[in-house]
Amino acid sequence: LSMALKYTVGTTTIITSGSRSVPDMAEERRMLIVDNKNGKASILPFDQKTFVDDRAGDLAFEAFSPVVAKSDNVSAMAARLFLGVSNDNKELIVYCSNQATIKEASDALLAAGVAVDNQLQADGGGSAACGYNLPGQFFVEPNRTLPALMGAVTVIGRGIVNSETINVRDGASTKNKLIAKLDRNAQVFVFEEKNGWVRIGDNAWVLKSLLKIK
Repeated sequence: LSMALKYTVGTTTIITSGSRSVPDMAEERRMLIVDNKNGKASILPFDQKTFVDDRAGDLAFEAFSPVVAKSDNVSAMAARLFLGVSNDNKELIVYCSNQATIKEASDALLAAGVAVDNQLQADGGGSAACGYNLPGQFFVEPNRTLPALMGAVTVIGRGIVNSETINVRDGASTKNKLIAKLDRNAQVFVFEEKNGWVRIGDNAWVLKSLLKIK
């Protein structure tokens, strides 16, 4: 994506420069600020000082406001990726379509309770690649900017615990620290597989043989 992104790795803040053509710079730009400490997100008019300020939030993403052009009709159909914030800035909503006009994408977020002022057009056109894998599991291409912002990952399967209890460890070995236990019929997502173990969360591993994988 050509939009600028700010994120934190450890204690280091990284800002990608993005890329803007001259016509783009004339458009109204907005930014999504994600404050993980307070569990809130907000969409604001783009402000460079706020965007680069570490105190503004853990993550920030610069893109366009969903301005509907006069020519926005069936001939303006394209892949659209929109973001919206609702529920007192506590809910981040993603709209993704392979074919939509700007108005259709904006109206879809309106129908979900997101005011236009709280909408942002993250991407549009041939580069707006997104889709779904397992039902309800949103993902975009893993090498693109948005997953870094959203924390989106590809789920490789689902599992159900088929033993009375199983141990959850912080690594793929019985030598790793025990961090939790799961009871029979507990449902989990599988994100990674290694040496007979599967990762079901951040630094959370269980033996694959103790799960029924779907």
